[in-house]
Amino acid sequence: GLHTVYNLEIQAAHVYHVGEGGVLVHNICAEHVRRIKELKAAGLRDDEIRAVIKPNNASPLFEAPSNTRALTVGSKVKLRINSSRYTDAERQMIQLAIDESNIRFASRAETSIIGEKVPFSSYKSRRYIRDRFFPDRPVSQVKVSDADELFGFTVNVDEIVPRQVGGQQVFANQRVLSERVNKALGPIEERALRNQPDGMHLQGFYIEWY
Repeated sequence: GLHTVYNLEIQAAHVYHVGEGGVLVHNICAEHVRRIKELKAAGLRDDEIRAVIKPNNASPLFEAPSNTRALTVGSKVKLRINSSRYTDAERQMIQLAIDESNIRFASRAETSIIGEKVPFSSYKSRRYIRDRFFPDRPVSQVKVSDADELFGFTVNVDEIVPRQVGGQQVFANQRVLSERVNKALGPIEERALRNQPDGMHLQGFYIEWY
């Protein structure tokens, strides 16, 4: 029978093959094939997986919604992080936080435009803690620090897609991070975004450990 065929123009020295489940796999992504299976098993959609599974020095590739539209290439910004400053558990938390952010970026639920900053609201952070952990209390009687004892360390409420690129302080875009990790990631992300042009659509971050 007839099959729809898409022509892809790929730069030289790049090799792709069609892997399991019809996933387009880059030549330097062999290690990612295992993670694709894990993320599929975890229930992630294909577009979310494509936002996470990619070479660290490459832009994410999104599937064209029709044969009349080109593939969309987004911009990811590098975060340079000194690994010696963090424990193994903190490095893992940082990596998981960035992976989660990239999934949220891929969903396009947030604006994700550099320069479109959202003002901070302490009420919305306390409301998240109330909604997640203390639903029987009014927000006026909840502090973020009330959640510390649940985790065994000091916590902050963090926006998954950062407020400096339009991330809203709503439940779906909020999470709990250790205060130390959150206070480290914030300035690192801010420095990385400083030299990027306002109005650029951000597709996420990738980490360069040193």
